Amino acid sequence: MVAFVGGKGYVAPKIATAIEADLRSLGIEPEGRSWFEPCCGGLGMSTRLARLFGTRGVVGDKHPALIALYRAVEDGSFDPPAEATEADWYASLTLPDSDPRKAFFGYGCSFSSMWQQRPNVERKRRWHRTQNYWCDDNPVGATRRALLRDVALLQGVTWTTCDLETGGLPDDPEVVYIDWPYEGTLGYPAVGAFNHDRGYEVLRAWARGRVVYLSEYVCRIPHVEIWSQAKGSGLAHKGSGLDKRATRVDATRVERLFRILPARS
Repeated sequence: MVAFVGGKGYVAPKIATAIEADLRSLGIEPEGRSWFEPCCGGLGMSTRLARLFGTRGVVGDKHPALIALYRAVEDGSFDPPAEATEADWYASLTLPDSDPRKAFFGYGCSFSSMWQQRPNVERKRRWHRTQNYWCDDNPVGATRRALLRDVALLQGVTWTTCDLETGGLPDDPEVVYIDWPYEGTLGYPAVGAFNHDRGYEVLRAWARGRVVYLSEYVCRIPHVEIWSQAKGSGLAHKGSGLDKRATRVDATRVERLFRILPARS
């Protein structure tokens, strides 16, 4: 939907490519496989998984307001606005989870998509760093465009509200991809604290009879690491009167993709 803290949009293509290569190394053709993503967030990985496997997928999240938004956009009962005011944002705070405006504003129109933290709805002028011109930045319109694009790419999937910690699996999928709150990070207060010990128990059980992938910095259960990349942070530098971007690699935080090995019976 939109870029947010913890989102996978920037590495999603690489993760999808790594999953495809790993499956083929196991003699599994990805196309047409059923799949499940229980922590979909802003759909950064969901659209890539749909491209890889097709739409025999179940896309879920623990936050009911988020799933209500995606369902409403898919069935056409909610047309996301292209403009909004701070009054619209504040009015959404008390809406029921079933109202798609709650997640549209609470996630999509909050700074860094941090749930209901601070409104990010006003148009503003900003300097386009790569094209060297001033442009109008409309965060609400950007969220609308990204949401409509991503949900269209996921037409045909099943949306569900789910809690990974319960261990429930919908429709016995062949491949599962998990991007849960990373250990040692702030997590997502909107859905409460995540129990990683319980999460690892669920993953090992799920890995019996299907292929299970986990995105994390570290993995505390038997696994095969199939991809990694050090995270970078942007640094703005001034030179010749123009702002340019540089990247500092944070060696202490490495994005990794693990294939979970099944628990022994």
